[in-house]
Amino acid sequence: VVKGLPATLLPFKNTIVDIVIGTVRADKLGKGLRGFCYTQTAVEQSTSVGIAQYHASHFAGANCVLEICSGAGVDTQALARVAGRVVAFESDLVLSALLRGNLARNGVENVEVRSEAWTPQIDLGVEISETDAIWADPSRRSVRGRARTVHEYSPALSEIIQWVESKTSFSPRSNIRRCGIKI
Repeated sequence: VVKGLPATLLPFKNTIVDIVIGTVRADKLGKGLRGFCYTQTAVEQSTSVGIAQYHASHFAGANCVLEICSGAGVDTQALARVAGRVVAFESDLVLSALLRGNLARNGVENVEVRSEAWTPQIDLGVEISETDAIWADPSRRSVRGRARTVHEYSPALSEIIQWVESKTSFSPRSNIRRCGIKI
C-alpha cells in the first residue's frame, strides 16, 4: 500500500493503511457498504446495515434527527433515507472525513456533519425547536480497549440521558418526540 505513495501523503501513511485494512475487514465481516471506507476501530464499532435500517425505521418522517457519535456513517445514511435532515456529530477527525466521503459517494445530501465532540453545552447549529428526534451511539472503545461499563462510554451515557430529558420536558420550544440510544 505504501510503495509508490506520493511524498505529500507519507505523513499520513499509517492512517491510509488503517483505512485500507479497515475497509477490507468490513467487507470480509459483511459490514461493508458500497462506497464506504472504514478504519479498523470504525469496523469494530460499526452497526450492520440491517440493524441500522431497523434503528432508522423508528425515525421515519422525522424533520431533523440529531445524531450523536456518527462513526463511519452506517446509521447516518439509514437515518438520512427516512428523515428530512440529519445533524451528525463525530469527534474523530479521520472518521468525520470518512463520514463525509462515505455519504457523498452514496449521494446522501441531507446530512450536516459536525467534526467535533457533542457535549450537553454545545451550540447545535440548529434550533432545538427544529429537531424532533435524537439518535445516540456513544463510543464504547478507548485507547484502553472496549468499555466494560456504561460509565466508560464517550460521551457518558448519563450526560446524554440528562440532556435528552432536559430537551424533551414539557418545554414549549421542544418538539422532540423520538429518541434512541444504542447501549
